[in-house]
Amino acid sequence: MKWIPLIGVAGLLSIPLLKHMHAEAKQNRLIKQTLYFDGLPNAFEDYKVFFISDLHRREISAALLAEVQPCDIVIIGGDLLENGVPADQIKKNLRSLAACGPCYFVWGNNDVEIDEHVLREMLKETGVQELNNSCEILSQDGQSILLAGGSEPIQQGLYDGMIEQAKHYSFSLFVCHFPLAFKQLPRNHPFSFLLGGHTHGGQIRLFGLSVAKLGSLRKVNHAIQLISNGYGTSKLPLRLGALPETHLFTLKSGSTAAKSPSIHHFKS
Repeated sequence: MKWIPLIGVAGLLSIPLLKHMHAEAKQNRLIKQTLYFDGLPNAFEDYKVFFISDLHRREISAALLAEVQPCDIVIIGGDLLENGVPADQIKKNLRSLAACGPCYFVWGNNDVEIDEHVLREMLKETGVQELNNSCEILSQDGQSILLAGGSEPIQQGLYDGMIEQAKHYSFSLFVCHFPLAFKQLPRNHPFSFLLGGHTHGGQIRLFGLSVAKLGSLRKVNHAIQLISNGYGTSKLPLRLGALPETHLFTLKSGSTAAKSPSIHHFKS
């Protein structure tokens, strides 16, 4: 019986914490960074790449997208949705993202929670191109780079075709929802920039600990690798110590390096 008052106090303290976690989950953060790549063609100097992953149940902020525009390409890194998200909301998010620039989508694990044919029709209707272990050549002013989009790494050799194609380009991007895919690429893979999500940065971190590492941008061997915390949340609309994030990268030619990010906050 003597523990009842303590349990009551703990319960009251949890209310402000839950409010804080809910507020963290609803933040709109755009991280702007300039990245340098030795092999970037001159025609792609200052090329702007907007990357967003793990929307799940969130409707993307119009204020955030206004800050993104104009950009040269939009990449949706999987988990655009999950079971129970209304079709109208999915279409609205797709239209909003496609309005920012040419838009590409790779599949995440939650995207198959609706009929895949239905989602493909939505992509087609909104002008978003699916990349499913396939590549897209991006060209301007007579020069080209390669965008490769991978599915879940469920078998050896799944990415071999994209790897062979990327060898013919001085700069290429590899996008996969699952960071495990980066580990399954050969050490000498030809890709310059790897982008992924899926982990949510652990989503809820207690004393800095969680089921997954925080998202990061770092150089791994010869390539720059991004694992994003993502924009939305899975199961509960709560975050702690793993803030939501979207990314706007400006690509430049030169020695591979990253400047300090400029972080923008918006109120939905």
